[in-house]
Parts: sequence; structure tokens; C-alpha cells
Amino acid sequence: MREVLATYIEAYDVAIDCLEHLHGTELATAVDQLLSRIAACDDVLVNNVLKHHCHVLELNSEEWAWFLPGILELERNSAFVAAYLIEKIPLLKQQLDMRAFVEFLLAIKDHSARGLSYLIGTADSALCDDLESILEAVGTAYYQAAMDCVLRHKDSLGACCAPLLIHIKNYSRHLPATDLDALAALVCEVHARYGSFGAVALLENADGVFARHSVQAVRERLDELAEASVDYFHYLLANGLPQVGAVRADTATVEQLDGASLTSHIDAPGVFDGGLVSAIISNMNFMDPKTLENMRHQLSIDDFNRWFEQQPAFANARMQIADAYAGAWFSPFDYWGGEMGIARFRTLIGQAIEATYDKQARQTLVYQNKALFDRHAEYSENRLRLMIDAAFPLGGDGSPVPEDIASIRTYLDDHDRQALRDRQSRQRVFISTWNRNPWQDYSRSDEFYSCTGIGDYAVNNAPGYLVEPNLCRLYVWYQGRRIGRLNLIAVADVEGTPGLLLDGVEGGGRLLQSEERVLDILGSVAGFARRCGLSAYYINCKATYNNVPKQFIAQAIRHVGLPVTPAYLRRYYQGMEIYQAMPHGLIPFFESFGNNLSGIVSGLKITLP
Repeated sequence: MREVLATYIEAYDVAIDCLEHLHGTELATAVDQLLSRIAACDDVLVNNVLKHHCHVLELNSEEWAWFLPGILELERNSAFVAAYLIEKIPLLKQQLDMRAFVEFLLAIKDHSARGLSYLIGTADSALCDDLESILEAVGTAYYQAAMDCVLRHKDSLGACCAPLLIHIKNYSRHLPATDLDALAALVCEVHARYGSFGAVALLENADGVFARHSVQAVRERLDELAEASVDYFHYLLANGLPQVGAVRADTATVEQLDGASLTSHIDAPGVFDGGLVSAIISNMNFMDPKTLENMRHQLSIDDFNRWFEQQPAFANARMQIADAYAGAWFSPFDYWGGEMGIARFRTLIGQAIEATYDKQARQTLVYQNKALFDRHAEYSENRLRLMIDAAFPLGGDGSPVPEDIASIRTYLDDHDRQALRDRQSRQRVFISTWNRNPWQDYSRSDEFYSCTGIGDYAVNNAPGYLVEPNLCRLYVWYQGRRIGRLNLIAVADVEGTPGLLLDGVEGGGRLLQSEERVLDILGSVAGFARRCGLSAYYINCKATYNNVPKQFIAQAIRHVGLPVTPAYLRRYYQGMEIYQAMPHGLIPFFESFGNNLSGIVSGLKITLP
């Protein structure tokens, strides 16, 4: 194996030496560093760089003058974009104005880094068209016309800039270049009504739609569907946007999934209410039959938690994991600037008293309630409740009670975790454990960005997560809405020592909107690790897709201040029988392990104080 790798490395070294001879040391060093950063970003890109690095020798000095600054700027958005651009250098020089293409990418890069990588594509993937196959299908002139159209409308198109070119093969056979501006305007209208989810769905289904309708006819149908949900619109698009006569009065229930197909509910708009059932039916083309059956099975179980706990395989896994993780792995956990419990409540009460009372008033309060405020006595929820009543009596002098204190008082009375979460998340993220409920854990891809959301290609993993005992998810809530989740894995090292691995984060831009949120995420993981009796935890530093996980990794490395090192880790519980607790068993995908039980994880190991 080392001899094979040595051959590739030798060829790479020769290419960099030639680049230095042709264009000087400074440029050769910059390109070498660029290629190294690209390869370090993802295992897939290592192979891409080794195969296509020689393409950098195709550029002359004049081309390097604008190509190097351009690709460095694009690399900041996505290493995949930079890698695929290098792969396509020969193609671009032969078939397009390469400088104009790079300038085009720079003009739309802020709208979608992932979209740019799909726009260029790679010959190494059989799943998606790459630029070469697209140019072969639509022709250079038509593609150039589409690029010009996107540039004219880029501010209005926004996130749809790249999809309009990614899916160009779907409409090129039906729409002449003179109709492209009208198409862009239509996409903008759909985006305004249904968001990028609906606009991209139009482009994905453009072949069937524009085979039957003109752009103007689609706009008229859009007006007719003014009250339709995005899922129903998506479903009609998959059928070529047909006219619908009489409609059924069916509603969205799990029973509607029985016998559902891409044509079964054309006359049942009531089924598409925006919930999970409607998302599943309208995105059936992204799911294989096994995934659909797994989802139907899990959604039809009245009490999934109770059902799962009764599975013999899960009982064995639960016992082993609970013993190794201080009984906390399957227990509720809430975090709001600290773990929400007696210690955190005590801190918040103390802070509120300090902010409300001056020094003399605090001394009087403590003197009059000596037993209650005795720091040597054990704290309990009842004692905290009495402390609140003493310091902030109901119906007191009319002064407003601090919001946190009112919230804690209510929680100590009703113990409603969800209501506490909704109150506390108004100003700061609230992080809490999942409850293994398919109706909550299945997410829509338009709820927050996740490659396992319904409406995306990797949704087949979603049912597997619910039966994975090694997985604990922490949901991130803000203003009562879920904006992200943290995937924690129970792992063991080569010695068998239990550990916790933050495999990755899922969510949109709001998840990392402030420094406080990043610190809260790190704090919640550390707090949960302590609850589990662990002295250290790991953060996986390899993220294959999406900007948010990669941004989190970069910020975690900065905050933790430790080097990224490789380590062998495995799923703590390795019994294979657990994955058969659904009609079609599968080992769910983790960023760290893929679909394997173990792997070499490049990450951070954080020792807890």
C-alpha cells in the first residue's frame, strides 16, 4: 500500500516542481498549500486531488494572475468547489470562457456554497451530472445564455442561482434561450411564495412541467394554486402540474401512507398540510420502498418509547450503556447557560436577588430567613421554591418579578419541561434531550437544514437513528422553535473506556448566529458528559457536507485550543440485533464512522475539569 501511495505522492511532487519551474516559487507554494487544504478537508477530496492536481499545469502566467485569487476566494466558501474547479480546468479552457466562468462563480458564491459544488460537479460521482455531461447535453451557447440570465437576476434569484444551472438539462429541451428571463422571473415568484424548497422543486421537475406547459401557463397555474401548501405544489409538479377537478376531503393521517404513490393523492390537497405525512408523500421520489416501510411502521406506533423499551435487544443495550454512563444516557437533560437543575436554579435565584436588592436589603432578607438561606443546608426543589417566595413574594410591593424567577417558580410548581423550554428560549437557546419520538425526530428539510431531513437524499437513515441506542440527540431551541440538533454517540476507545463523541451538528445559519450560541453548544455537551460520569469527551472534526457543521468545527477548534488528532473509536454497544427493531434493519450513518461500527476519528479530545 505504501508503494502505491508513494507513486501518487511522487507524481504530485513532480507537478509542484514543474509549477515552480514555470511560474516561480511563490505561486507553486500557494498552489501546494491550496491543494493540501483541499485534501485535508475531506477523504473524498484526497482522491480528487491525487487524480487531478496535474491540471494546474494547464494554466499560463496570465491565467494564474486572475485564477489564483479567484479560486482562493471560492475555497473559503467550499473546498469542494475549489477541487472540482481544478478538475474541470481542461474542460473550461476548451468549451467555455474560463475567466468568465470563475467570475460567475464568484458573483453567486454567497448564495450557496454547496450549490456551486453541484453546479460544477465531478466525474467521480455517478449520482449527479457534472459540468461536462451538462455541456454535452445542452450545448455551450445555451449554457452561456443561462449564466448570463442568472447574473441579470442573481439578486432576485438568491439561493436559486445555482439550481437554475444545476437543473438546466430539465428545461433546455422545452424552453428556448429567449424564454430564460421569463423562467427566472417565474422561479422568483415561486421562491417568494414557497421558498427555495418550492422553487428548486419546480426546476427538478421542469422536464415534465414544461413538456406540458409554457412558462406563462405555469404562472397562471400558480395563481390558481394560491391556497395550496408547498407540499401539494411539489406533489403536483412531480406529476407535470396537472389540472385537478373534484377533490377528496382526506386529511393528513398516517393511514394515508398505506398504498401512497407519486400519483395517489393528486385529488387530495387536504393531506398536504405541511406536516410529516405530507412531506413524506410529496418526497417519495427521494425514498426507497424500505425507507417508506420503516417510516410507516414507526409512525404507526402509538407510544414509540414504550414499544422500543420492550424490545429485548434494546433492553440489553440500555442496561449496558446505562451502567457505563451513570444511568444518564437515556435520562432527560436540559441546558440554559448551565444544566437546568437545583444548582443552576440556585445560581439564577442568587443572581436575581443580587440584582434586585441592595446590600442592606439582602442582609435583612437573609437574617429574617436564616434557615432558608443557610448555605450549609442541603438544597431541594421545595427549599428553592420557598426561597423564591421569600425574596419575590406573590402580590408583594408591586415590583415586577424577574422573568427567570417567574419561570423557575412556575416550573417548580408544574414540572412542565416543555413549557420551561419555551419560556427560557425567548432570549437564549435552550438545549434539551430528544425523546425518541418519530413524529418529532423526523425533520423536514425546510425546517432546518439536515441531510437526513425529509426532502433530501439521505433520509433513509432517519428511522435507523430512532433505534440506535448509542445515539443521544440534543435539540437546540430558540423562541420555542427547534433550530438545530447535536448528535452525541456513546463510544469506547481501543482500551474499551467509555466516552462521548459529538459526531456533528445539524441546522441552519441561526444555529451559530452568535458566540454565545457556540459556547452554549460546547457547554451543553460538556455538561451532558459530566452527567454521564465521564472525564473527557470528543468532537469529530470531519464533516463531509454542509457549511454549518464545518463552521462549528472551526469555531470549536478555536475555542478549545487543542490540536486535532486521530483516535480509534467504536460504537459502545455493538450488538447487531438492535438494528432489526424495524421492518428493514440498517446501521445508521454517522459522520465519524459512516455505516460502520468503528473508525479512526480525527477530532478533539477535551478533558473535563
